[in-house]
Amino acid sequence: LTVFGKDPMVRQAFDAFWAWGPIRVSPQAAVNVGCALGLLLLMYLGLYRSPWGRDMRACAANALAAVLAGIAVRRIALITYMIGGLLAGIAGVLILYTTGASYSAGLHLTISGFGAAVLFGLHSPLRGLIGGIAIGMVEALSAGYLPGGWASAAPLLFVLVVLAGAQGNVAGIAGGRA
Repeated sequence: LTVFGKDPMVRQAFDAFWAWGPIRVSPQAAVNVGCALGLLLLMYLGLYRSPWGRDMRACAANALAAVLAGIAVRRIALITYMIGGLLAGIAGVLILYTTGASYSAGLHLTISGFGAAVLFGLHSPLRGLIGGIAIGMVEALSAGYLPGGWASAAPLLFVLVVLAGAQGNVAGIAGGRA
């Protein structure tokens, strides 16, 4: 706030839009989709096709068993948090170039991110990406077709409806004990 002030900051990398008939698309959207798909591929290869990913999944499944198997759980956890921070930084730069950033933008992004993670992303990176796209589509459609108050509440209502309608894994939540 001291350096940049309280006004929102938007960086525009592109000043022209692509026109496909009546649809206008920002080239930044193509950059965002390309980054998302590239990072998704890297995450898949890292998690499912490398020894480090196998160790990371073992630590997530059972840390004590991973320690007994000779895996450095604390090192894997540190690297995991560092990768998460790197991904958050990349997302922040993409958001800055897409919609801009302000000092109060974090709450909305946090709620949307947690909603996408809770709905879809707890099992695989691909499901997390699909959850983010679903929440983004609900946000965009509600901003275009609903009044102001409903437009900001629609993504939260979407999360609530999906969670209420989802079939809970009661045995998995109870640890297999009904």
